Amino acid sequence: ALSSAASDVYKRQAAIVLKYCRVQMLDVLRSGIFRNLENYRSQKEVFDMRFQPNFRRIAAIHDLSGIGRTSLMAVIPILSTMGFNVCPLPTAILSNHSQYPDFSFLDLTEEMPKIIDQWEKLGVNFDAIYTGYMGSPRQIEIVCSFIERFRRDETLVVVDPVLGDNGHLYSKMTQEMVEQMRRLARRADVLTPNLTEAFALLARPYKTDCTTEELKDLIAELSEMGPDTVIITGVPVPGQSGLTSVCLLYTSPSPRDSTSSR
Repeated sequence: ALSSAASDVYKRQAAIVLKYCRVQMLDVLRSGIFRNLENYRSQKEVFDMRFQPNFRRIAAIHDLSGIGRTSLMAVIPILSTMGFNVCPLPTAILSNHSQYPDFSFLDLTEEMPKIIDQWEKLGVNFDAIYTGYMGSPRQIEIVCSFIERFRRDETLVVVDPVLGDNGHLYSKMTQEMVEQMRRLARRADVLTPNLTEAFALLARPYKTDCTTEELKDLIAELSEMGPDTVIITGVPVPGQSGLTSVCLLYTSPSPRDSTSSR
């Protein structure tokens, strides 16, 4: 027969083992529940992507800057507040935007096709494709291919041909970048250059003292590249130094054939 002291020891050990088993069992149950929840969320997201007709999704192809409210730092909160599901396809990660004298730059060119391929596997559709800053000619080629793969008849393609401002191209923007940007502009439904970029796309010398007729001709010529709608920003206001908030809009009078070459 066990002594009373030994019996107490065994009881305490049995209680510890039982407590350990309960903890382990709870961990197993908990992990199973969380795993099921994650599976449910993943399945629901896939369902939302494929089957909800009112689920508006925008592919936003821009850089991400740690400092400065530009590109994805502005696009995601604004469009999300408007009720859109924003799917970012980052072209680069910058320490700060390129208007600072110096910045670090992480090129994501090699990652972009991987992201695009995965989206295609998921069967994702986009109601709009919105492009901005590109870090290299290769990135523009990737984005042109992305548009061809994901564009549907109802997809709106908006191209912001980020090249420069105030009469100068940004750093890293070469003549090859300008030429490739013209290729991308031809695929746009809506093109939104500033005045500097408008002249660069048309290979014209930059000037600020444009007459109304000159601006109309500029917009019409940009539209002839392919876009139905052209919006030029950064146009100086005559007689008001420093004001460049004027935007001009041109809409093609006839719908474009969706099967035409772009």
